[in-house]
Amino acid sequence: MTWADIAAGRKPTVSAPTTTDNESAAPPVPIVPVIQQAAKQPVASITAGLASMSVNDSRESVIRAPAFRTKATQAQANPKQNKNRRHRGGKKRIDEGNGKDEDRNPSTTGVALEKFHLFPDLPVELRFKIWRFSMAQRRLIELERGPNMDIPTGLGNGSHYWVRVCPRSRRPPAIMHVCRESREEAEKVYTLRCFDCRVSHNLPDSPELHEHYIWYNPQADIIFFGEDTCVSSYITVFGGNIEDIPAVAIVGSGKGETCCDHDDEAYGVDGGVDTMQALHGFDPSETLHDTRYGGCPGLKEVFIIVKSKLLLLKQGMIDDSITLRPTTNEGLTKGQISFKARFERRIARVEAEIPLPGVGENVWTGDQKPTFKFVSFAPIACGVDPREYDGMTVSRKNLWELRRGDWAFIKRTEAVTGCEIIIPDEEYPREDPREIGFHGVRKSIDAAKKAINEKLVICLFILVTANANSRAGCAEF
Repeated sequence: MTWADIAAGRKPTVSAPTTTDNESAAPPVPIVPVIQQAAKQPVASITAGLASMSVNDSRESVIRAPAFRTKATQAQANPKQNKNRRHRGGKKRIDEGNGKDEDRNPSTTGVALEKFHLFPDLPVELRFKIWRFSMAQRRLIELERGPNMDIPTGLGNGSHYWVRVCPRSRRPPAIMHVCRESREEAEKVYTLRCFDCRVSHNLPDSPELHEHYIWYNPQADIIFFGEDTCVSSYITVFGGNIEDIPAVAIVGSGKGETCCDHDDEAYGVDGGVDTMQALHGFDPSETLHDTRYGGCPGLKEVFIIVKSKLLLLKQGMIDDSITLRPTTNEGLTKGQISFKARFERRIARVEAEIPLPGVGENVWTGDQKPTFKFVSFAPIACGVDPREYDGMTVSRKNLWELRRGDWAFIKRTEAVTGCEIIIPDEEYPREDPREIGFHGVRKSIDAAKKAINEKLVICLFILVTANANSRAGCAEF
């Protein structure tokens, strides 16, 4: 099971055992005991098959881990036992086949309500606070190169200077179509902005090839330059938007710099342009095209996306169900690890207010300096579910220690802490380091991490002691 399965609400299932007419269906025995705690979901325990589990690029095609029985599958396998089951409050459950809704009192069933019919009766001040809170949630708006199709104007397929908002990111925020009041409040914060490059006058008469305006909240939305963008894409967007773009996210990979480095006399920049220079901009005295390399206006936050196998997404898959979390790894490839190290050195230079090479006057001084954060993708928490996502990295050798006894330690940690632990498949032979994912409430995640770290410390102590004893024995011999 991956984070994509969990975020989509998928649950492991197994087929019901077959019985004959003379036999009664025996209650299935779960592979891992179901631990019940107050206000918590059943604990999903990892199996040995998780070691070979694959993590897919999209949430639409997911290979599931080996299934195990839950209470839901037990009820399906034993329909006679499930018949006429009652709620704790004594109210009989209505058969789902009659088309009526069953009793869903959260105080007795533990299931969160999906509707709140009394919302219009709340004081208007409280309703406005709720609308404001919903608008404060961070949203990623993904940009990509132009569509991969034949363009009769000579721009070519997917020109690096032709940037547009991905179709998924064009969808209006949910608050825009909840009710009239929510839309009126949203229009006080959101503005119609166009982040597509302005080349519509050179393109054929097709809606797909023209600029698109989207609802943009400059206080919360993050403009994310997707997988196939590069330095040319940054320059195009920053040069075409005279309004501020406070928050920007880029992929933590050197591909964006090696694709188009602008290291040519025709570009008017001596030595080319890297990611940090494109964000900062050049002083007019340093370039022949003073209107082209102005940098990102009003920049306050820069998020560097570090790829993680816990949730890999293809280009164009970002929507309002995806958020950001602090990264727990250095990257998936040597190139990504190297890019992160170089970018950290550039960040240290910016924080020390040392001018970037070749840009001229430093405009990132005092309160004008943006903040930089290394992050990774994660599914957004749904509704009132308090569970969140996190991760950590361990060495390949340490993962083998955790794998001993058919993942016995991991299973026990899940049962004790109530945190689901996910271990992605090995990407290539002898991959090192390896990632471990966590899904649960913050307290359970911290407890699971602590248990794993303590286990690895004990393993290291045993190994060091054994080596010391071995050397002592050899010396005596």
